[in-house]
Amino acid sequence: MEISTIKKNYKTEIALVILCCRQYIQTTDNNSIQVFLQQNKIDWKFVYKLSKAHRVCPVCYKVLLIFKEIIGVENLEEFRNYCVYFNAFDLNNKRELNRIIGFLKKNNIAANPFKGIDFAESFYGDMGLREFSDNDIIINEKDIRSIIKIMVNEGYQSEDIRFYNKFPSQYIRDYKDLFFEKTNKSFREFAFEFHFKTTRFFQGYALSFSEILGKDYLSESRKYNAIDYLKLITLSNGITDFYPDLRSILDVAVIYKKANGITINTIDPFIKRYLDYGVIISNELLDYPIVPADIKIDIKAIKFSGKLLENLLNLNEGKRLPLLKYMYFNIKQTNSKYKLQQLKNYILLIIRPNLNDITSLNLPDYRLYYFTKPFRILIKKFIGLFYKNN
Repeated sequence: MEISTIKKNYKTEIALVILCCRQYIQTTDNNSIQVFLQQNKIDWKFVYKLSKAHRVCPVCYKVLLIFKEIIGVENLEEFRNYCVYFNAFDLNNKRELNRIIGFLKKNNIAANPFKGIDFAESFYGDMGLREFSDNDIIINEKDIRSIIKIMVNEGYQSEDIRFYNKFPSQYIRDYKDLFFEKTNKSFREFAFEFHFKTTRFFQGYALSFSEILGKDYLSESRKYNAIDYLKLITLSNGITDFYPDLRSILDVAVIYKKANGITINTIDPFIKRYLDYGVIISNELLDYPIVPADIKIDIKAIKFSGKLLENLLNLNEGKRLPLLKYMYFNIKQTNSKYKLQQLKNYILLIIRPNLNDITSLNLPDYRLYYFTKPFRILIKKFIGLFYKNN
């Protein structure tokens, strides 16, 4: 897609953010950005807002800093301040991640970090260039109780613990990870997600980490390569969130760029379908990757990717895809047989008790929450309407 088309149909500012991402992966040059800066009136506060919403602020700052004389240092002040903060956040999280991994190893718990710091260092070449908010670690389901004990002893809190401790089989069935956070006064200092499954049940993907990464996926010596990360990032960016921002698309491009001729003949068909969406959007927005010959993309995938692309280009603030829209997208893009299965999953998602139900009321039997859930939802809606009208 031409930058002039993006500028005409959307905003000058989102066109500039996309240009920065293109320059980072070297599908455009500095001269193109310089000409764009000289020929367009730019709202720099909006550029900053969009770069934050799309989680590419450090990449944009790295590129725009080259042109500080044209832009004006004062227009890059918000970028600079955020990147100083984020670099400190990175360093603190790397120390804490290493510390927690050390505790796990000391207790003979197999665990491998992924995404976040590991992905940034391996594929962006600098952990300060890829935004993240928590530390993701792949674990074995059998180690959950030991991990809970370690994290609680280290001062972490988790609402998930109450659900898991009370109804472990239901938690394992419905969720894919346990979330822990440590707060310092009024702000969150560190956060960890321990992933024991690849996806939640309603997302319709049943393969385990072992099946998609190999039986040695938790080996201490295992370093996830480009193929591994193509699968992991597709699970995270595609299946879980339908490529919600530019960072999720840039992730696809940097893996292909780093791998230089990656082939995906053995990738699971379900994952490949979602990877196709990311590849199509990346080609449209970033001019990369050049689609390898082994990727066969059908017309339905191209049409559906257009909807995701439209959704992405209209994004003004960072937020996850609403559940109803996620359901719509997932049912819309699949075949009739799978639609029925997904519809069943969503019905179960709606009627089954969830974390909010378990933590809001202490009942002795899981089945009792099926009766209390409708009342909790109605009360929540009522309170929401009350505050809205007052």
